[in-house]
Amino acid sequence: MKKLFVILLTLVALTSCKKKDYAEFTIDLKGLQPQDSIIQLRGMGVRKAVKINNQGLFTDTVKLKKGSFVTFFLDRERVFQTFLNNDFNLNIQADASHIDSTFNVKGKGSQNTKYLVERIKNVKAFNESLEELYAKDSVTFTNELEAFKTKMTNLVDSYKSLDTVVVNFETKGLNDFKTMLTQAYPQRHAELVKFGRGATSPVFTQLRNYKGGTSSLNDFKGQFVYIDLWATWCKPCLAQIPALKELEEAYKGKNVVFVSISTDKEKDYNKWKNMVKTKELIGVQLFMGKDNQFAIDYQVRNIPRFILLDTEGKIFDAHAPRPSEKESIHKLFEKAGIGSPN
Repeated sequence: MKKLFVILLTLVALTSCKKKDYAEFTIDLKGLQPQDSIIQLRGMGVRKAVKINNQGLFTDTVKLKKGSFVTFFLDRERVFQTFLNNDFNLNIQADASHIDSTFNVKGKGSQNTKYLVERIKNVKAFNESLEELYAKDSVTFTNELEAFKTKMTNLVDSYKSLDTVVVNFETKGLNDFKTMLTQAYPQRHAELVKFGRGATSPVFTQLRNYKGGTSSLNDFKGQFVYIDLWATWCKPCLAQIPALKELEEAYKGKNVVFVSISTDKEKDYNKWKNMVKTKELIGVQLFMGKDNQFAIDYQVRNIPRFILLDTEGKIFDAHAPRPSEKESIHKLFEKAGIGSPN
C-alpha cells in the first residue's frame, strides 16, 4: 500500500512538471469601442480570431511548433505584439486607447513581451526624429545611428531571460535596420535638403474644388496648410478618415486649413464626388487627378501622404505624421506654432 502511494505521488509530480504543449494567455482590455468584439492573432503558424466579452476579457490558448512573435489586432489596427512559446502563461492588462502607457504583462515568459514593448517605444521615438536625422551631415548621421544601435543592443542585454529566438532575431534585426537606413541615407538626405523645413513648397494651381470652382495653394497663404494626398481606392487612406475628422475638429478655429487632394484617375472623378458626400468629408476637398505635377515634384511614391506647410507656403514637414498618430501630429502642430488642440 505504501509503495502504491509513493508511485501515485511520483506520477502526480511528473504530471505537474510536464511542459504544456500550448501557450496560454489572459487579456483584460479596457477602453474598447463597440465594434471591438473580435481580436485577431497573427504570427508564424498562428492565425486565429478570439471573441472578447463586454468587459474586454478573454482567455485562450494557442499551439506552436516553435516560439513565435504574435501580433494582436483590433479592427485591423495593431494593438500590441507578444512573443509566445508552448508552456508560456501570459496575463496582459491594458487600456486600448492608451496602450503604450498602460500595458502590463505578467506570467511565465513575460520578459520577452516586456522587452518587445520597450523596444517598440524606443523605435517609435527614434522614427519620429528620423527625418531630422536624415537631414544631418553623413558623419553625424553615422554616429547617431551607431549610438541608437548600441542603445538597443544594451536593452536586449538588460533582459537576462529572453528566449534565444528573440535574442537572435533582435540582433540580426538591429544590423539589418542599420544597413537599411545607411543605404537609404544618400537619397533621403538629398530629398530632405530639397524638401527640408523652410524650403519653398511646390505648388498646385486651379484644382477642382468639391464645393465648386477651383483652388490653388496661394489661396491659403497666411494659414498653415495640412495636406492629405489620397485616393478612393486606397484602403490605408480611407482608414485615416475618422482620425482626420477628429483632428480637424480638435483644431477648429485655429489658423490651420485641412486640404485633402484626390489623386484618383480622371475616370473616377464622380466616384470621388460621391465618396466626399457619402462619407461627409470636411475640410477643403480638391481633385488633382493622377500624375499631377504637384505629386511629381514632391516625389510621392505612396499614399496617404501628409504635408504641413507654414503660413508663407514654405515646407514645415514634407512627411508629416498621419492623423491617427495623435501624439506625433499634436507635437508637430505645437512646434509649428499652430497651438494645442481645443
